[in-house]
Amino acid sequence: MVEKVKEEELSQKQEWRPLLKRVSCIYLPSSDPKRSQEWFDHYFGLNNNGWTKLRDGTLIFIKSKEKPHLNFITESWPGHIRRKEGEGPEFEMFVLAFEVENTEKIYQSMKEAGERVELIDNGGNGVEIHFYDPDGNKYSTWELQVMVKANPEGANSTNWKDRFEFSNCCFRCDVDTFLNKIIEDAPGARHPRIQIVDHDKLRESDPEGLEKLLETLEQFTGQNPEHTFRFVYRE
Repeated sequence: MVEKVKEEELSQKQEWRPLLKRVSCIYLPSSDPKRSQEWFDHYFGLNNNGWTKLRDGTLIFIKSKEKPHLNFITESWPGHIRRKEGEGPEFEMFVLAFEVENTEKIYQSMKEAGERVELIDNGGNGVEIHFYDPDGNKYSTWELQVMVKANPEGANSTNWKDRFEFSNCCFRCDVDTFLNKIIEDAPGARHPRIQIVDHDKLRESDPEGLEKLLETLEQFTGQNPEHTFRFVYRE
């Protein structure tokens, strides 16, 4: 028996296999579950044949509670985010952060409806939305993006590919390497949001290079229709 336990311990050291596999379901408190369910479905389209589900199948159950509250206060959160929200040294922390696509569409929908919502762009670390449900519970959405900007190391190159860099929290490379990463399904590469940094300046300083870059990306999506890009232009 002792030998068997030692073998299992050795196996666990050799291969990381946590016992918690994934989130099976989520339980949310609400003073009015029907209202909350309709609210989440309205903004995020979660109703699937009467079930409230995420795209991966994770179920959300909304249960009645007189004074529902999910959030907590922390000081151990990046200061740049706290300052953007104007909350000072303390930060009202969300307990759930959902991965999404098309952040702008979600944000505009909530903003136009008068919801309490904040858009936060963290550059190569992604873009977030912080929002509140009808009971005042705070949540976050997150979408990774690829930043495209002028490459100072290749500024004087006659090859336009050297004059641009693609980067996020997972990589920093040229356009050809980036496209290869998408095909290889490398971490951080297969995200459709492409942010062109200093777009107006690039149009003035390197219009030919910028045009060729966009043509290359469009050609790639034409040849690989399963991969699409959504361009965001930041001045």
